[in-house]
Amino acid sequence: MALVPRPLRRFEGNRRFWKNVQAGEPQECWPWHGAVDSEGYGRWRGRRADEHAYALARGGPAASRVEHECGNPRCVNPNHLAVADGPG
Repeated sequence: MALVPRPLRRFEGNRRFWKNVQAGEPQECWPWHGAVDSEGYGRWRGRRADEHAYALARGGPAASRVEHECGNPRCVNPNHLAVADGPG
């Protein structure tokens, strides 16, 4: 079941964040087109872009660490993100 079936306009408070994302279908990777760190993860205002996307989709604070079910570090599709097990 897709986590974000609702339109991205629900995230209007973070319009600048989503301008850096090529959002597609719920099952597709949504690549980050902003700043990227040395490990290939997107960066947004001092933290990882995937963590920010995870928090936006769930309406709360970001997890301390998320993992990508798709294996793509630039992906910020909340449907591809899950809380990582174990220490960072």
